[in-house]
Amino acid sequence: MSIGIVEMQEGLTSKTLEAGADEALCQTKHSGRNRLQLARS
Repeated sequence: MSIGIVEMQEGLTSKTLEAGADEALCQTKHSGRNRLQLARS
């Protein structure tokens, strides 16, 4: 299982959060299996 996580921060929209989580998910998928990636702010 690969998981992308983004932390809620003041001023971020739902679209920004979704894009961050999607980017983190793509990064973890390229890094291998069974990983968790926290999006950079």
